[in-house]
Amino acid sequence: DGAVVARVLMEGGEAVGVEVLRRGRSHEAFARHGVVLAAGALGTPKVLALSGIGDPLELQRLGVPVRVANREVGQGLSDHLATYTWFMIRGADEQLLQGENCKHGEKFNIFFNLTEPPTGGDGPVDAEVRLFTDCNISRKTIDFGVEAVLLSPESRGRVFVPTARAEDAAIVDFPALWESDYDRLEQLLVRFGEALGLGPKDLISDKGETLAESVRSKAYLYQHFCCSARVAPEGQPGVCDERLRVRDVGRLY
Repeated sequence: DGAVVARVLMEGGEAVGVEVLRRGRSHEAFARHGVVLAAGALGTPKVLALSGIGDPLELQRLGVPVRVANREVGQGLSDHLATYTWFMIRGADEQLLQGENCKHGEKFNIFFNLTEPPTGGDGPVDAEVRLFTDCNISRKTIDFGVEAVLLSPESRGRVFVPTARAEDAAIVDFPALWESDYDRLEQLLVRFGEALGLGPKDLISDKGETLAESVRSKAYLYQHFCCSARVAPEGQPGVCDERLRVRDVGRLY
């Protein structure tokens, strides 16, 4: 119904409820046992900041009184990093340019890890590959497209709160992606090509770009944001403890 959480209400260092804006009017809702923030990777740090929990310099810019100083709020934003490239199969027989071979669509997707061991074991699942096929009738080629995805890239951004108005959306601030992630995307495509029996010289995009050029020109974020209110054990930088309690605030999770 258009209701927006403006901030967490606090008394004596504890969360007691929330202020809600609905149809231009402010309302207060009080909690019996505690307040659980479930506003997502972008909304949660915004609500914390507007409640006075965050980086003191950012709160000063917003004109919000500091209740709990924590520079980790909104930091460490992460997302899947992907790249999508079409490759041309050389020397395709024109007789193949029909039927299922030219039916556009996703043929399969697989998950695996880039770390050792590559198969089996307890290594993390940190990569995904999706394969698409299509035909280019004008140049008489069978093409295949590969979307390579890093599930846990090293690149990090932040959530930026532009104003103290609860109605204004938070902004994703993602600087240039880290070179190490571009290298891992390239490694992912090479390994997938090897599984198909293709060498590096075969992995030239349909625009004539090298694999390295294609990865860097076509990389994008997946819009599966996370990690902007980091959980961390005691003694390490973070927003919440291992029981999901917001640090230095009672009854706020």
